[in-house]
Amino acid sequence: IINKIVENVYGEFLPEATSVLLHNDIPCGFVFANVTGGKIANIPLVAIEKSHRGQGLSELLLNRTIKTIVDWTKIGTRDFSEVNVTTETNNYKALKSIIQNGANVIRINFSHGNTETHQESLDLIKDVRKDLQLPVAIMVDTRGPEVRVKTFEGGSGILKKGHLFTLYGY
Repeated sequence: IINKIVENVYGEFLPEATSVLLHNDIPCGFVFANVTGGKIANIPLVAIEKSHRGQGLSELLLNRTIKTIVDWTKIGTRDFSEVNVTTETNNYKALKSIIQNGANVIRINFSHGNTETHQESLDLIKDVRKDLQLPVAIMVDTRGPEVRVKTFEGGSGILKKGHLFTLYGY
């Protein structure tokens, strides 16, 4: 994943917003950042070596990365429309940091997860927003013109150009 991030496979790598923690000149923690779609800031990876966990270092690295992204937007260096909640930032501390550092739109990608995890994300953002008493919009990415269905009558269906197809919701 790291190679794909720095080689711009998953979007544009943001080395200036990426934080690396060194201990005796050896990396022991990092926060990677990238941008997708030209305007969506992502923090896809946060990691701290086990021996350095529990000291607030991941929060420190995350705060630095988020502050850099938000500051770029404020001064006009970059124009990010939202911060994407990833599995690494979908927790109270990370969301609080993102919002306290100035993000006012949090994006949830509904292409990943399920109804329960999406509801947990929504509730978590609402809790942080309420606790901080700050206006924060929630943007939901539903992946475009795709409709996901569980089953078809008869097990499957074939769509043919020019034929009528009706989809009913239950």
